[in-house]
Amino acid sequence: MFYRLIVSEGHRNGAKLGKLFLEFAMGKFVQMISERLELASKQGEIEVEDIELASYQFIHALKDPFLFRLVLGLPVDTSKETTEKALKQLVRMFVKGCSKMS
Repeated sequence: MFYRLIVSEGHRNGAKLGKLFLEFAMGKFVQMISERLELASKQGEIEVEDIELASYQFIHALKDPFLFRLVLGLPVDTSKETTEKALKQLVRMFVKGCSKMS
């Protein structure tokens, strides 16, 4: 429901609602992920061209397997087992994709 509101109303009034959502809701998560990626990059563990973009990509990849079906009102398995499986798989793919190529 909240996502539908943001999508349908986020662009109005100079996109104030959309900007607030990005800054306060997603911004904290992006900052946390970006800080970890920056540290890993400085330690030579990963190679990421655009850390902020990678952080947003990670966040969107987290919700995408479930969100579109939810927005359409279709059934979604959001059990603990399914969400943990999705999260573990995403983290493995993301870490492997960011791994430094020798």
